[in-house]
Amino acid sequence: MPFVTVYYPEDLSDKENFKKVSEGIHGSLVKHFSVPENDYFQLFLPYSENHFFYNPIYLLDEGKSRTEKMIYVSILCGPGRKISQKVKLYQSIAHDISSHLNIPETDIFITLNESTAENWSFGEGKAQMINKERQTMNNRIEPKISEELREIAPDFVNYAENILFGEIWNNPTLTPRERSLITISALISMGETEQLPYHIQLAKKNGINQMELSAIITHIAFYAGWPKATSSLNILMKIK
Repeated sequence: MPFVTVYYPEDLSDKENFKKVSEGIHGSLVKHFSVPENDYFQLFLPYSENHFFYNPIYLLDEGKSRTEKMIYVSILCGPGRKISQKVKLYQSIAHDISSHLNIPETDIFITLNESTAENWSFGEGKAQMINKERQTMNNRIEPKISEELREIAPDFVNYAENILFGEIWNNPTLTPRERSLITISALISMGETEQLPYHIQLAKKNGINQMELSAIITHIAFYAGWPKATSSLNILMKIK
């Protein structure tokens, strides 16, 4: 669900290549962020001379400098990508813009802003991404319940499948990502690691990556205890 805004100097002479630039940015998002091919929304806006103020050398390699042809790419998207994915996206977009507009990569400034599903409307006054997320949840949550447990505790299984993983996990007040964060934090804090592998895998499906899970466990270590966190990290390492 990315929305891309590209700001460019109004006197840029290569405007005929904007379509190629646009397609290149979208191609980079598809390749590195696994964005659907038809999820394509971009806006190109010109800025006047002396309307973009910036330091010409800040954080650039020694000997390099920005020019008056600065391009600013702002990407609004959903959360959950790894740092390595973001770095590859920046490299891909910068290279593509530089190639099509004959602008040095030092002049290409990119920001990434992450926003959750409830903050998007694709028209009709609807929050389509929430419905899509709920639909996805209905398709993928499959609690692991043994046949033995189903036989000896049918009511328990019914509550688990229809109330917990049905009504509660699909309630739109919280996103699936938020519910995974809460569940994993609670399990680690209580030292209940038996269900942790299942919920780690579910969390990854809900957009929480390995680095974020590691950070969550490290944070909880200072509140729930080092041994609980150590046991949880050992489980995390075994789950790919």
